[in-house]
Amino acid sequence: MIRCNILSIVLFTIQFLRTNSDTITTPNYDKEIEISCVSINAAEEFDSFHLKYDSKMAKYNFKFLDGEIEKIKLMIGNRKKLILFFLGNQAHLHSASGRQFRIAKEQMQSTNSSVRTISYEFLSEPDIFKDLLYFSALKYRVPRVVEMATSFIQNIVDANDFQINLSSVYLSGYCLGGHIAGNVGLALKNIYNGQMVPAVWAFDAPHIGFPYPIEEGKPRRVQKGDGQLVTVFHTSWIGGKENIADVDVILNDGVHQPGCENESILSKCNHQAAYILYQLIIQKSFMLPTNEKGIPFAHSKANLSNQFPLDFTNPPSNQSGVYYILTADIFGSN
Repeated sequence: MIRCNILSIVLFTIQFLRTNSDTITTPNYDKEIEISCVSINAAEEFDSFHLKYDSKMAKYNFKFLDGEIEKIKLMIGNRKKLILFFLGNQAHLHSASGRQFRIAKEQMQSTNSSVRTISYEFLSEPDIFKDLLYFSALKYRVPRVVEMATSFIQNIVDANDFQINLSSVYLSGYCLGGHIAGNVGLALKNIYNGQMVPAVWAFDAPHIGFPYPIEEGKPRRVQKGDGQLVTVFHTSWIGGKENIADVDVILNDGVHQPGCENESILSKCNHQAAYILYQLIIQKSFMLPTNEKGIPFAHSKANLSNQFPLDFTNPPSNQSGVYYILTADIFGSN
């Protein structure tokens, strides 16, 4: 009965889309990405920059337009590190001074970095329509976002106007943004002849649409080799089950996370635990276990003294394996 009801809803939605096609916005897979930056201590909200797609990006020949480089220089200033955080599928900034801004500003101040949040929404319709276009987004939108973000970083690394080089670029992302971060890391690795960004941090990157073992021509998931250190956090059934990063971090049992923001929607609640964890790591929250330097850490299952520090810009270079974070007081665990 439940399966029949779900099928009925799906068929109704498809029919609705067909009969109301004129009122639904046509997906713009080439739509610009929004790059929201915080680089100064006095900032009270994000300074945003919209990067438009150009076909030359596929060949990595794209250069900033006249006037754009000057604005980016003002946004980055004299920072020597660049951190990019990719939001989840279809997510966008609800406010230029909202929650994501406060997180980014804390990270900027604690790491002395220019912190960028990347939003890549291409529809303004209700979430149900966006969800139905998820697989199309994987095929057509994600490659565009990867090209634009890669070109943005390459322009900065190659220019003489900044003090940033590839070894001071750090990539991270939540949900689908975790896969995008990994693919940007791979693209940069190809451009710079095997040189890699120091770290890629992916928070509950989804397994849906990303087959394992990886199939030729299918979307490529974040994995070891995308950076010098690739860390993937697993918090829910939505995230990938396989451990294919350098370090895989399991939150509690990785399945049951009661006590999150949306308790009535179990799958959403579990998945959102990854974003909450990302925030708590940046804040060096007392709710997480921390080492003598105040850095949150995960530990191996067999040896609690075998710790993996969760440090975005000073990651350990010689650790690998599966680590755990037990956070029953925050998310709950069974």
